[in-house]
Amino acid sequence: MKRRPKAAFEMDCAHRLVLDDDRHSCTMEYESVIGSGTVSMLNENEKYEALMCLMRQYHSEDFPFNKDVMAVTNVFCLRVEHMTGKRRKKSGENRK
Repeated sequence: MKRRPKAAFEMDCAHRLVLDDDRHSCTMEYESVIGSGTVSMLNENEKYEALMCLMRQYHSEDFPFNKDVMAVTNVFCLRVEHMTGKRRKKSGENRK
């Protein structure tokens, strides 16, 4: 059985420093997701479709890109097998 390489990822956003002047302390608010899965390299046909999908994230129409660079470009696929999320929101009047 061929083993696939494992990988993990973490992404976070909505960072906000929360100060508590009365307690002389601070904390951070955030939202995050952490996961793991297996990684594989895409073949030439899959690579083109994946790159087109990525381009659509940054451009509203089909974005023409130089296909000559595809020969020297590797595109990997992370198949997520496990994922968890977390949100930390601090309540209180002293939020700044």
